[in-house]
Amino acid sequence: DNSIYMCWRLIPNKYGLYDRQVCCIESYNGKEQESQAIRIKELFEDFDADYIIIDSNGAGSGVWSYIQKKNYDVDRGKEYDAYTCFNDDNTVDKELASQGIPIVYSMKAYAKENHQMIQSLMNVFITKGIQLPLPSIDAKEMLYEKENIKKNEITKRMKMEGELMAPYIQTDILITELINIEHEIREGMYKIVNGRARKDRVSALLYGNFLCDYFEKENYKKLNNGSVDFFMLFN
Repeated sequence: DNSIYMCWRLIPNKYGLYDRQVCCIESYNGKEQESQAIRIKELFEDFDADYIIIDSNGAGSGVWSYIQKKNYDVDRGKEYDAYTCFNDDNTVDKELASQGIPIVYSMKAYAKENHQMIQSLMNVFITKGIQLPLPSIDAKEMLYEKENIKKNEITKRMKMEGELMAPYIQTDILITELINIEHEIREGMYKIVNGRARKDRVSALLYGNFLCDYFEKENYKKLNNGSVDFFMLFN
């Protein structure tokens, strides 16, 4: 299993919508399920986040089950609360949910949801409504200048690249996935197909963008007395 974690920042703009910023990307291959749940909760606290969206289908269901429980973080010496979902998920145990903090969107995406997510992501790229971390080649120069590291300071350069470059390298891989992703249209709906290229980071991007859309629609409902007769995204 290749698991991708993204931290997003949603900045309210003058249109009552959000400017979308992907701030950090991490990847883990073959990480044990409870360890994944703990890392998600670590990131949630470190980033001072408000909500989480997780793929709770297939392989993601195991991680989701651990997120719904209390977890002890040996590395940090602390216990994390149980989290539960704020959307409807009929696979969640009601008694277990009553003990959790409702901050998770449990995503079970099928053909309709996947089509809508692909359309929305295409739209935010076309309208430049989303920002990704810098590609690594640009980030490297920026960090050298910020940290005042000279070209002949090899040890400092290696330390800086090892500690600070990882999220920007993830941007490179994400861009490669976006370029190489394969899709087709079935019965009038977009579908990502399994080609040679990986799509893990693209999937995480789709889900994060979906959650932003969700909150924009909820905000629109509040401003219009619960009605969503007509809703369109502008940027």
